[in-house]
Amino acid sequence: MLLIEGVITGWGTVYLADAVHAQPGVSGAGYVVFALAMMVGRLTGDRAAARFGPVSMVRFGALVSGAAAAVAIAAPIPWLVVPAFAAVGLGIACSFPLVVGGVGRQFPGAPGPAVATVSTTGYLAFLAGPPLIGFLATHVTLRLALLLVLLLALVTASLAGLLSTDRTRGPRPDTASVVPSVDNRA
Repeated sequence: MLLIEGVITGWGTVYLADAVHAQPGVSGAGYVVFALAMMVGRLTGDRAAARFGPVSMVRFGALVSGAAAAVAIAAPIPWLVVPAFAAVGLGIACSFPLVVGGVGRQFPGAPGPAVATVSTTGYLAFLAGPPLIGFLATHVTLRLALLLVLLLALVTASLAGLLSTDRTRGPRPDTASVVPSVDNRA
C-alpha cells in the first residue's frame, strides 16, 4: 500500500496534467484531495478497525483503492480523476498502520524485528514506486503504467486475511521463525 501511496504522491499531478490534460490548479488538486483523504482515513481508522476488524478494513480499503484507481485510469476528464484520487487515499489510509500492528502481534516475543522488517520494506516500496512507474511509462503510457496501482490493490485485498486474529498467536514452536528469537539472559 505504501507503493501505491508513493505512486500517487509522485505521479498523480503529472498524470492529471499530461494524460488527462487538466489545468495546473486542477492537477495540483489531485494530490491535495489524496493527502486530505489519507489524513481523514488515518484519523478515523482506529475506530473503524475496532468496529470492523483489521482484515475487513484492509480488504475493503484495498478494494476501494483498486476501484478508484480503475476509474482514475479510465476517466477521460479531470473531474472524475480528482475524486478517484481521494478514494484511493481514503482506501489505503489505515492499511499500513494496521499491517504494522498486525505483524507486531504475530511475533509477541520479538515484535521489534518484525515491525522493523515490515516498515523498512514498506518505505522502500514507497520510494521505489515512483521510479518504477517512470520506467514503465517510458515503455508504455503513464495511463497503462498506473495499472500497477490497481494490481497492487487487488494483491493487498487478497492478502488481507494474513492479519486474521487467528494468526496472532505467534509462530508454532515446531516451525522455524523468520524473526530471530530474543534472548534476554545477556
